[in-house]
Amino acid sequence: MEVQTAWQGLLPLYLFLGGLGGSTLALAAWLDVLAPKRYRRTVRPCAWSALLFLILGVIILLADTGTPFRALLLWNSFSNPTSWLTIGAWTLAAALCGNLALSLVASCCAPRRSILRSILGVAFIIVCSATCIYTGVLLMTSSAIVSWNTVLVPALFVLSSLNSGTAFVSCIYRLKEKAKRARRMTAWNGLTVFLTTAESVVTGLYLSWLATSSPATLPAAQLLIDGVLSLPFWLFVVGAGLVIPWAIALIGLLRHKDPKWLVILSAICTLIGACALRFLILAIGLRFPVGLI
Repeated sequence: MEVQTAWQGLLPLYLFLGGLGGSTLALAAWLDVLAPKRYRRTVRPCAWSALLFLILGVIILLADTGTPFRALLLWNSFSNPTSWLTIGAWTLAAALCGNLALSLVASCCAPRRSILRSILGVAFIIVCSATCIYTGVLLMTSSAIVSWNTVLVPALFVLSSLNSGTAFVSCIYRLKEKAKRARRMTAWNGLTVFLTTAESVVTGLYLSWLATSSPATLPAAQLLIDGVLSLPFWLFVVGAGLVIPWAIALIGLLRHKDPKWLVILSAICTLIGACALRFLILAIGLRFPVGLI
């Protein structure tokens, strides 16, 4: 299989939107499987929002190939079938089909449990989980870029995607559900604390790997820790994307109160951090693309 080695400036946005859309849809499908009637106010807007995220991701992916006007002929828009961007396009296409199906089911069908609905929900979760995983595998398989050649990259992207999806869905839940039910954010807060903690650990492991793996990856670690990329890394990825959402969720767990403005702030900070993470990971890779520096 030919390795993808050429990247455009739009790719970080594609990775962000693909992960956000996939995780949002997976969580919406999970809620629909658990209790379609109870969570219908949350599932509907989340499903349609995930569809929008994925559509934007596809548009950006097509623009990244250099042939955006061939979008209606997807099979002709990618001349290299072994390109990882082509594989990503078909992964996104499958997620789009599942997303549209869930959106229509949530909007047009009665919110009742059924075997078929549960089977479809599980299938949607699997497809969208694959979309989240793919966004990290896309980078890891680029062997020419040493700072991406670790399983920590897809692990970090998966956790970041889940964190983003959880932030978005929990925000919609807080805004759309009935007041008494919406205040019961314990499960969402617990999930946020877990995911932000796990993402922080993997981020630390990735920095450690960059610093100690080989002389070729050390400059990338220096860029993030105290180099020219250190300010956006510590401010946006760590501060906005991890520390603030973790603190807000922990306060919610301890006080059992979740004001709407705090939930919205947490979601915004999480999304900013997730987007910044992808820009920075690509930046350190493209600055030092090969194992000889």
